[in-house]
Amino acid sequence: MTQHFPRAGQFQSRLASGGLFNTSYTLTLADGQRYMLTAGPVNRDLLIPYERHLMPGAVAAYALLQQVHLPCPEVVAQADESSCIRRSYLLTRYIPGKPLNSPDVAPNARDALYRQFGAYMKRMHAITAPCFGRLSDTAAGRGFTEWNTFIQMTMRTALKLLVGHALLDQSDAQQLFARFDEATPLFKNITKPALVHADLWEPNILVSEDDQQLAAVIDADRALFGDPEFDFPSDWLARTSFFSGYGKPLSTDPAAIRRRQFYHLVYLAQDAYVWAVEYADQSEARRCLTELMDISHTLAN
Repeated sequence: MTQHFPRAGQFQSRLASGGLFNTSYTLTLADGQRYMLTAGPVNRDLLIPYERHLMPGAVAAYALLQQVHLPCPEVVAQADESSCIRRSYLLTRYIPGKPLNSPDVAPNARDALYRQFGAYMKRMHAITAPCFGRLSDTAAGRGFTEWNTFIQMTMRTALKLLVGHALLDQSDAQQLFARFDEATPLFKNITKPALVHADLWEPNILVSEDDQQLAAVIDADRALFGDPEFDFPSDWLARTSFFSGYGKPLSTDPAAIRRRQFYHLVYLAQDAYVWAVEYADQSEARRCLTELMDISHTLAN
């Protein structure tokens, strides 16, 4: 705080609840101004490779969202692990509100909020780029010319980590990747890189205290340019009100349905590793691995 606000004097800090990957604090200056400090993990050696560059990705994502006037965190500062606290961090202005999954959100307000959320995602997915990949990579000129190349690389990396930590047999990993290889035509059909949040769930959607407005979409550090339906791998968003705001339902084309199942596999493979290795929660890891293999067997039939 003394680095970014040298004249602020004393301040108060409070640990924010809800985060697993990062550690967040609400900071209140003597003059009443509030900020959010989000610090990355201490043990970076355990991270999935792309997770080592999340903070620059968040900065890039919020800049793109602000260009089209979508509510999101306002970045004050960002630093890598060589910073004064020896952790990567992001400092943003505090946004009053509560997550969409809060029990304090009135049940009769949810449909209207989901319509706003759908309209927000429609505008987010309309932001495009000349190449595919994580924003931290595309901003540095390391993007991919094909979505298929990116998605195959992402899955291969996750499977390699699972095998390397004895969480998945080599034979199962080979079968899984063979499924992805066979699905290449599905991914090659995606030719327009769209801005995807890639960590879309209710805790990352803030709503106003009066339940009337969507206040912001946060935690966009995993954002990427890819297939918009990469944001819809599971059915938690299967709400009519959301897709009413989004302007169209999910495609029921068999190829699109099958593609979303493959996206679900990507998330499950990554989540299994994260739960087992980064969070040391073997129960959740086993749940992800079981679902991973169940969907893989379904796709084989």
